[in-house]
Amino acid sequence: MKIIKKYLKLLPILLFILFFGCKKDEKNKNITAADLENYYIVGQRKLGNSKLLLVYFSKEGNAMKANFHIRGGLRVAPVNITNNKLIFDYNNDNAAVYTFELEKGASGDIKLKTFQFINNTDVNQGLDYAILVKKSDSPTFTNSYFVNSATLIKVTAFSELDWDIKSRQIGVNLAGTPVYLTGPEFSAPIYDLLNLGFKSKNDQFIGLSVPYWKNITTPILLVERDGDNVNLLTKQ
Repeated sequence: MKIIKKYLKLLPILLFILFFGCKKDEKNKNITAADLENYYIVGQRKLGNSKLLLVYFSKEGNAMKANFHIRGGLRVAPVNITNNKLIFDYNNDNAAVYTFELEKGASGDIKLKTFQFINNTDVNQGLDYAILVKKSDSPTFTNSYFVNSATLIKVTAFSELDWDIKSRQIGVNLAGTPVYLTGPEFSAPIYDLLNLGFKSKNDQFIGLSVPYWKNITTPILLVERDGDNVNLLTKQ
């Protein structure tokens, strides 16, 4: 009986420890805007003419801003996280809303749990895929060649994209023999997006660098050209 009374006296203390221990654990799992500063998101929409998207986070004074890039578009807004869900209303009118559900691992690393895009004017829209990556894990892409089964490109260190490099017939000589020249279809000036990707100055291209993508475990450069499907290219 004395033993039972002894433990009854300890019960409030044990409950106090348990309650505040759970509160502390819950707090540690809550994701704040500051937690995202060293991360970026790359996604691909199912439909539309600007499928690729890049979201990176930058600190401006005491505020954390989300920088949202698509081909031909940019939005910058304060980071909005509710219940560990990063919500981005692209036009601030609830017509095109992106939601990224985040979670914090035991080591403190942030992971992307779910992703969603809802377009109120087109129910067939949505996100096909998205990943959350540490900025330090973004593969380098400048001054490199990238290739897939159909296209070879080069991204130079002088802010230029050489598109579709191959041998093309440019004419015939006096003997009637075809003359070929190896080179790009055209070159386009580009500008860098924090070493995470690039855009062309005429809004024709966006390219994003990721360490993996879908079932591909090697570094990939995703490139979207106006009117084309997204190109997945590996470093040559």
